[in-house]
Amino acid sequence: MNPVFVLLLLAIPALSLWMGQNQKMNTKATSTVAVYRADEDPVAANTVEQLKLQGEDFIVVECASQEEVKHMVSCKEAECGYIFQEDITRKIEEGAYSKLVKGYRRESSVFYQVLNEKVFAAFFHEFSEVIMMHYVEGNEKFQVLPQEVLEGLKKGYEEEFSADTTFHVEYSLLSGEVIEEEVMTLPVRNLLAVLMFLGVFLGIYDYRKGEENGTFGTMSPSMTRMVASMYLCIPILLLGVDTFFSILALGESEGILQELLALGLYMVELWIVGCVGLLLIRRSTTVLSILPLAAFACLILCPVFVDLSSYIRVLGLVRKFLPPTWYILGL
Repeated sequence: MNPVFVLLLLAIPALSLWMGQNQKMNTKATSTVAVYRADEDPVAANTVEQLKLQGEDFIVVECASQEEVKHMVSCKEAECGYIFQEDITRKIEEGAYSKLVKGYRRESSVFYQVLNEKVFAAFFHEFSEVIMMHYVEGNEKFQVLPQEVLEGLKKGYEEEFSADTTFHVEYSLLSGEVIEEEVMTLPVRNLLAVLMFLGVFLGIYDYRKGEENGTFGTMSPSMTRMVASMYLCIPILLLGVDTFFSILALGESEGILQELLALGLYMVELWIVGCVGLLLIRRSTTVLSILPLAAFACLILCPVFVDLSSYIRVLGLVRKFLPPTWYILGL
């Protein structure tokens, strides 16, 4: 067997174990949001207080100056930063709604949009309340109402704002953890499924190469068929074992029995595909021509990185002829 293939078999589980440990360490990381308040304006103060109450998702760090906010973002100490300008409440009441908050974001930040929505959702809560109370206090129809009614109006606003009947968008991160961009890893399971499929071509190539060299010339037809089957089974079995332990090392297992069943069915499928390939491919050089095309087709057509059939419907039909599709979609 090719020594490079043996080294690959040994390297895959070790690499997967390292990636799994690295992912567990990084998922504990929490993103930081830097904020600066130019004064003690209640809108800015209440917004920052609301953000601090959401501390399970991210950490809010109050800075002493605008320059400190910019420094934290530029040095990647914070995912994004916000500067609340002076007299925000007064500006809202006067109808000057622009440039109340300045925002800065870290370059190539994956979770900036999520954090930005959370910050401005908290700001909008305070912003809209100021507009409502300013309208009520400036409208003659409400002047005759006692203070208790106005307080009830404010309470009703709070209830409606957070009620399911009010349309709002909520971003929720699993386990209350913000995963930093370094945590995003390759789809190892999907890539190994493709590698197992390419292993079939390795078996076909080795068999045809041996046949061309006269290795099986003295064997009976029944023995030759048995040897051909072994040439297919060995790379499929070894890569299957590698895939199983790699998935366990990454902590992505759906359950040992389920993984074994899925891998077992996939290996049988690959063996059948390999038998068909042996009937159709008669020369080792043909295998070398097909191999890069098969790898490219799997990576593009199968849902390894992204499911392109959502955009091009015909690909959903074409990919059904590629074995990795069934294993990837089966779990």
